[in-house]
Amino acid sequence: MEYRPIELKHFQVLTGKSYNGREILPSASIELLVDGVEEKVGGEGRGPVDAMYRAVNKLGVLKDKKPVLQRFEISSSDDGSDAIGTARVGVIENDKLYTGVGKSTDILEAALVAYLEAINNIRKDMYTAQPLK
Repeated sequence: MEYRPIELKHFQVLTGKSYNGREILPSASIELLVDGVEEKVGGEGRGPVDAMYRAVNKLGVLKDKKPVLQRFEISSSDDGSDAIGTARVGVIENDKLYTGVGKSTDILEAALVAYLEAINNIRKDMYTAQPLK
């Protein structure tokens, strides 16, 4: 089987804080195309980005991998509401650093795309490390 990157199809994130004592737990629902098959994953986290990353980590194609977020940076290329946000991530897996970059006017989308790029880089290594048959 040849390597095919995971593709983002759709995502939805719930976030917020309650100031009246009612707890709102950030959550994410993500639809992806994984090896040509649509997969849906969901997760909860301490914030919206954490919820998205926890959801992605539930993908079966990661097998026994346990990616750990090492670095998360966001920046903007311009001012105003149409500015492009850039997210950069560094993920450690098996003592190796994998990076990803995402850009969008939606910073949550940029963060998700960056993480998926890092995960795809891990998967590339998984495919190239397999012995030829």
